[in-house]
Amino acid sequence: MNLRKHIVRFLFLIFTFYALCGFSQQSVLDSTLIRLVDNNSTDSLEFFIKQKGVDHPILDSNHTLLTISIVRDNISVVKFLMQRGADINLSINNMTPLMHCAVNDRSEIASLLLKNGANVDQYNSHKNTAILYASRYGNLNTIKVLSQYRANPFFRNFVGYNSLDYADEFLKTEAVDFLRSYMARFAKGAFPSTFDGPHIEWSGIKRLRAFYMVNDSLNARLTTYKKSFRLRDSINFKSFYSEDTLHYTIYKPIKQVNQDKFTNVEKVFAVGDLHGQYDSLLTLLLNNKVIDKDYNWNFGRGHLVFIGDLFDRGDKVTELLWFVYKLWHQAPKSGGNVHLLIGNHEILILNKDYRYVNEKYTFLTRGLDIDFSYLYSNNTVLGNFLRSFKVAVTINDILFVHAGLSIFMVEQNVSIRELNQFFNQIFNQTSKDFIPERAFTVYSDAVSDKGPFWYRGYITESNLVPKARQDEVERVLNFYNAKVMVIGHTEVLSIETLYNGKVIPINVPFHRVGIVKQGLLYQNEKIYKCNSDGTVQLLM
Repeated sequence: MNLRKHIVRFLFLIFTFYALCGFSQQSVLDSTLIRLVDNNSTDSLEFFIKQKGVDHPILDSNHTLLTISIVRDNISVVKFLMQRGADINLSINNMTPLMHCAVNDRSEIASLLLKNGANVDQYNSHKNTAILYASRYGNLNTIKVLSQYRANPFFRNFVGYNSLDYADEFLKTEAVDFLRSYMARFAKGAFPSTFDGPHIEWSGIKRLRAFYMVNDSLNARLTTYKKSFRLRDSINFKSFYSEDTLHYTIYKPIKQVNQDKFTNVEKVFAVGDLHGQYDSLLTLLLNNKVIDKDYNWNFGRGHLVFIGDLFDRGDKVTELLWFVYKLWHQAPKSGGNVHLLIGNHEILILNKDYRYVNEKYTFLTRGLDIDFSYLYSNNTVLGNFLRSFKVAVTINDILFVHAGLSIFMVEQNVSIRELNQFFNQIFNQTSKDFIPERAFTVYSDAVSDKGPFWYRGYITESNLVPKARQDEVERVLNFYNAKVMVIGHTEVLSIETLYNGKVIPINVPFHRVGIVKQGLLYQNEKIYKCNSDGTVQLLM
């Protein structure tokens, strides 16, 4: 028997021994995992991942396999773990993978993470970012990589230090020289020429004000292009900023449709967490005939479901929102429907938590002295649209919800109707007189790790939230009068069924390079996974 088989057997014996004896001691397992990382023993690591999950905390819950691989400077294992769905923005003990790169000067790995969507300006509870850590330790190679992805050198932590302050304080001369040059370029608008918009706000009942945010890197100038419109029932206009070639139709403010359950729907297409990946969405929908060649609705009486997390990470959130807004209005004219669900990243944005916002938006809004939340306030067309999103819907006995409705929500007797109404009230500020005790219960449970926005128990487990059992899944579905639950939030490499076909995770990450984008199709009482090239595979 070769060494690899010995290691796999050894791991199995360790897991079995711990399970039988109830030991909490991790030292033997931890040292074994480190050895597997050092030896590139991906088969054995695969065994661990299948048992515990790719993001399972190790080394006294201070690390994951990904962060250990970073510390040990093993880029091949890092690539392997990313292919297995490792969360490249997961914060463990206040440290993200990118921060570990910064502390240990793993510039090549940092570049790989950033290329695949790592948030360059993500900060922890001390308001430290990767470039702050890299500057503190004088890790020039990593600082240079972070600068290529426009890490903000002016960002200050809770003690008021920016990156230059740290490099200077700890006498990192080379880092000081580079940061001074980088900050000068950053301040002059060295960011590539870019624009975002249109952003349209109401000015009274019949008038609209629109603007684009524009960075002119050639002239080192940030500006806005503005125009006013008069509205009747709707208005069609061609972009007034030359770089934007799209046409837009603006409708009167959206009225919330008070319906949570839909029956006798002939076909349903569902899409996972998009995170601003507008172009990939177009390809997926076009090749699966949900839209036509002109990107208009082509799904007849079918329903299209967006499972949440349209925001953050990508640089085409605005384009994505306008496209979905268009389909939302087009579909009912053919007897169809578009459902928009709230994800945890919508919750973050509405609560002014911008840790995952793409650098383009950070740069433009900061330079123009615009708070990012202003772009999606209730007085804007897109902000009003965002506030129409629901927490969950049921279509043909299929329950759609971002992270999943857990047994914990069932135990609190929280219905879909209550969730939808409650969060609609919060987002639209239509009521300030909630029943205190019930409101507190619903809100605190909903926004916790056990709620519909952050729950991961159908795919992974943690010390706080154990993995759901089959009987719990059955109880949840019975409570919500559904046969299948479709979820997003937690990334998977491909759409597959779990829990004997009762749970289907569809968050195949659109922002990850090298992963085939997929959607879910229900038609003729069968469920299929659909690839972005139009190929279809029967699931159940």
